[in-house]
Amino acid sequence: MNLALKDLRVLVVDNSPHMRDLLRSLLAAVGVGIVETADDGGEALGKFKTFPADIILSDWEMEPMTGIEFVQAVRHSVRSPNPFVPIIMVTSHAEADRVFEARDAGIHEYLVKPITAQALLARLSEVINNPRDFMRTSSYFGPVPRRRADLAQARAADLLAMRARAARAEA
Repeated sequence: MNLALKDLRVLVVDNSPHMRDLLRSLLAAVGVGIVETADDGGEALGKFKTFPADIILSDWEMEPMTGIEFVQAVRHSVRSPNPFVPIIMVTSHAEADRVFEARDAGIHEYLVKPITAQALLARLSEVINNPRDFMRTSSYFGPVPRRRADLAQARAADLLAMRARAARAEA
């Protein structure tokens, strides 16, 4: 994917109007030109059919369709316009088992709230500059998972960043 950020089309899926606005603002701040939003996974599937997103940012906790169910629909539905689209899960769940569940559903990247423009730009850069091959097995279709050590390192970096932000906020 060789795109300038100003030409990037991003679909933001989150049930919180505040979070949708925040993500839209952060995307604009880092130079992303085209952003479409949806309230939940079901609405996002409909918009994805007419909005050819280059990247999807999806929350986990939504109703009636969760972020995990949305990712699975994008990856496995015969009606999905692009099962290979990079998906970044944006969630407040930082537990390792949640990261692995999202990975196993077929996401590319995982971003823990609260988020910063820097962290968002790092995830966007990762999916743009380091595209991953896809694989299909009897139980999985999605990007080739990175090694567990890479996931642990990414999670540790997020945790350190969160702690640094909390320390600055206390100061």
